[in-house]
Amino acid sequence: MSKSEWAHTCVGIIAGVDLGSRINNRAHRTNEIDWQRLIVRRGQPFSLTVHCSSPLASDLELALLLKQDKITGDIVIRQRTAEGSDDKWWLRQQRAQDEVLLTVYSPARAAIGQYRLAFEDNVMDICFEILDRSKPALSNPSEDMSQRWDPAYISRVVVAMVNANDDAGVLVGKWQKPYTGGVVPTQWMSSVPILERWSRSKTGVKYGQCWVFSAVACTVLRCLGIPTRCITNFDSAHDTDGNVSIDRIFDVHKQQVDSHDSIWNFHCWIESYMQREDLSEGYGGWQVLDPTPQERSSGMFRCGPCPVKAIKEGELSVKYDAPFIFAEVNADVVNWEVRPDGQRKKLSSNSTQVGVNISTKSPYGDEREDVTLQYKYPEVTEVAPQTGDVQLKIKYASPVFGTDFDVIYELENTGGAEVRCKLNMVSKAVTYNSVHLGECQSSTVNVVVPAHKVHREVVRLLYEQYASCVSEHNVIRVIGVAQVSGRDQSILKMVNIPLSKPEITIKIPGWVILNQRITTTISFTNPLPVPLQQGVFTVEGAGLVSSKEIRIPGRIGPGQRVSVQLTFMPMRQGMRKFLVDFDSDRLQDVKGVATVVVHKTSPLFTSMLPNLRQRYGNVFSLFFGNRPAVILNGTKAIREAFISKANDFAGRPDELLLSNLTEGKGVIMANHGPSWRDHRRFALMTLRNFGLGKQSMEDRILGEVEHVAAELEKSNGKPMNPQILFHNASCDIICSIMYGTRYEYDHHFFQAMIQMMAECSKIANGPWGMVGLTLKVMNDHSYVKGHVKGIVAEHRASRIPKQPRDVIDSYLDQMDKREKSGLFDEEQMLATLLDLLFAGTDTTSNTICFAVFYLTTHPDIQVRCQREIDNVLEGKERASFEDKDRMPFMQAVIHESQRFCSTLPLSVYHATTKDTELQGYRIPKGTLVIQNLSSVLYEEGQWKFPHEFNPDNFLNDQGELQQPEAFMPFSVGPRMCLGEGLARMELFLVLVTLLRRFQFIWPEDVGPPDFTPLFGVTQAPKPFSMVFRPRDSHT
Repeated sequence: MSKSEWAHTCVGIIAGVDLGSRINNRAHRTNEIDWQRLIVRRGQPFSLTVHCSSPLASDLELALLLKQDKITGDIVIRQRTAEGSDDKWWLRQQRAQDEVLLTVYSPARAAIGQYRLAFEDNVMDICFEILDRSKPALSNPSEDMSQRWDPAYISRVVVAMVNANDDAGVLVGKWQKPYTGGVVPTQWMSSVPILERWSRSKTGVKYGQCWVFSAVACTVLRCLGIPTRCITNFDSAHDTDGNVSIDRIFDVHKQQVDSHDSIWNFHCWIESYMQREDLSEGYGGWQVLDPTPQERSSGMFRCGPCPVKAIKEGELSVKYDAPFIFAEVNADVVNWEVRPDGQRKKLSSNSTQVGVNISTKSPYGDEREDVTLQYKYPEVTEVAPQTGDVQLKIKYASPVFGTDFDVIYELENTGGAEVRCKLNMVSKAVTYNSVHLGECQSSTVNVVVPAHKVHREVVRLLYEQYASCVSEHNVIRVIGVAQVSGRDQSILKMVNIPLSKPEITIKIPGWVILNQRITTTISFTNPLPVPLQQGVFTVEGAGLVSSKEIRIPGRIGPGQRVSVQLTFMPMRQGMRKFLVDFDSDRLQDVKGVATVVVHKTSPLFTSMLPNLRQRYGNVFSLFFGNRPAVILNGTKAIREAFISKANDFAGRPDELLLSNLTEGKGVIMANHGPSWRDHRRFALMTLRNFGLGKQSMEDRILGEVEHVAAELEKSNGKPMNPQILFHNASCDIICSIMYGTRYEYDHHFFQAMIQMMAECSKIANGPWGMVGLTLKVMNDHSYVKGHVKGIVAEHRASRIPKQPRDVIDSYLDQMDKREKSGLFDEEQMLATLLDLLFAGTDTTSNTICFAVFYLTTHPDIQVRCQREIDNVLEGKERASFEDKDRMPFMQAVIHESQRFCSTLPLSVYHATTKDTELQGYRIPKGTLVIQNLSSVLYEEGQWKFPHEFNPDNFLNDQGELQQPEAFMPFSVGPRMCLGEGLARMELFLVLVTLLRRFQFIWPEDVGPPDFTPLFGVTQAPKPFSMVFRPRDSHT
């Protein structure tokens, strides 16, 4: 048919096209940019669905036409029967009734840009706008478009456009006050407002400094599909004359004279990962790019891309801008004295001062990753400059802005005779890029330093001395110059003292739900001895809230605390950062950050309790049908009930599912009395006798971990759900203690035990917990109980009295010993064995699941654990429970996992054994009592960070382990969980062993993690998949 006939036919046949934006964007990892529009990456296939009004005829060819601005003609994508080539667009199609699924393959060298997509005002479109408004695009559009496949070309265009020095770029740079008509650079908290303001105004946004330039460039290049990361370092050199040295000039009075070269206190740039087809082989990989306008490159303010490898090897002829970048991290620092006749005298030099702690953010979390050795070979630390036997040092504490602080100048004489020195001491306010703003203090003293002694001069810097001249960077430069009598050379020492800022307190509600309003409280205390005015909080959080300002009316007096509230509706689930900035007339750039976990849904019954507690207090009652129940909340009420009045609250209700299953026997559901007391004592004693805290128990646990590790290794780095595996391992450990047997994970009896515990946990404390038994639970329980009877019979036949092999043998010994008491019989034994099974499996395995889940989603904490483990276990074949005392951070992580997951949110229900009283309330005998353990584990005032996962909740200021009284994950009192001791050992040995051998990774293609737990007697994480990648450093 003709083209016109074909087009007419298609108009009648094609009813619509589904771009599959959600699915494709998630697969291409662009769903955080947008999920309504299709945003895909080059070289990776994506799928479209064509809906037809009737099935396509076999003689019709379906083609896809793409248009892009400035391209002459259309891109026609056709079906290929064979595999397509890497440099062409092609597609495959699958037909089913009236639908056609198209899988589209794009070349890796496809031009970056927008293909037939409607314009919307968001970051992706702004990034395309940056390319389109660049000088190359405006001067020669066709040439520009022909090079947009090349990441080196794209990145060079972007870093030039991020600064506004040569073109209609994004940011105007300014390095010191006043910032009239713009935003103080320290106030920016993200790139999005900057890009949006630039797109609206069509002019450069005021103002930026190096970290702002690098952050914006990083955002743009990532959005355009080029892997990019921010880099920073301390003592960064700005070499203006190309001699790869920084020359600092002092006059004869040791006052620094302005020079073109400078050393910035810190500097930020970016690296992008790419192939360099314009260079010889071996120069691909990370490339340095710097959008901060410092020096021109090919006539424009830009820098790079330059291979990091070329910087390390000193290959300064490699393009682009290698000499300037090399000097930033490698230049020598030379201090010169200029005499009245103009002659220079070298005071000192240092070849290791520049380029310190070159760092980036770890891809696994918020921790710093040191990349110094990617830029330079290891350097030998130079000895501090000395004149003969005299050495000068400058010491200081960690001062806070707004306080007075001391600077100590130390002159040490290591020689055999006293020396006389003239000591000049100067303090100046400087910007982070070494611009001098004014002198804070200056003094000169003549001192005598005896042989082998140290002389100290203490200078107090007062707030009123530095407040008027210090910049928003809050840096004080302290210089000491010592002139020793009779010697020609002076001793020069210079340090930059950063002044830290006060903290902003952010309180987030305990449970944050997607698309439900929450109210946060933000607080700040004025640390200055003078009032603040024009106070303003700026808040922002990706997926939480767009940038907002909250102004503080009037003055904020010295020491005054101000609080504001902000209500917003989270838009995306998962882990989010809530950012706050405070600024005023005298104090700027005070930052605060809180981690917010946005859940998809509420945790059912437990979500009601915080609101009820807030309304009715720590002790209130609810009715379950016609049955009243008293709910206890908070540390004080729960400790009073279950410790101070333990016997009054030690009963069990007899209407629950588990009560019916156990018929009141055993330990967990047995009522308070002699039988319960004797069986609990027996259970705890037997666990101790069989190695709890001893080597034999370690061997059982570590042996089981080997089976777990073997299963994890079989995953070959592919996503897997580890939950069943952890349940199997915990169950097998307790089975080896009870029955003396280890089961294969697929054994029918073993699987029945696992299933029974899972079903009981789901409904025991749930809505059916007081109604009755389900047929499934009854059948599983009956089967397990019958099998255990068979194991007991085998033990009777093979045992040697008083030589127990396991718990069953120990119980049979007790039956022989206490035959007349009637307290120990076979029914009691079966109930006790099942109690131990439940206590030793469900709580521990769910806690391990939660801990692994948290470590996977908090990779910075995971890295800290692994560093501590590697350090403590260096040279050891395996971990030991005794190692815990040398791993305070690891223990803190385990405790925090137990706290944050609240595995036993309501524990097991209690009942009063007699009429009693609690906090002024009279409670009758037999009343159902529920302890809300979550109210304790998240209680305000008990924890540093009650609503976020943070191991610092269990560490003091010295990094030592501490355990607040509110830590009661297994409840408290005589009826606390039987499995606590076993759980402590198991959690430590399992997690340490797995962290030593594997890296826990959250897969990018499974969406954000859902922190909402599954409710039951024990809470469990929702099913999740993760990657266990073997660690190269495992010994």
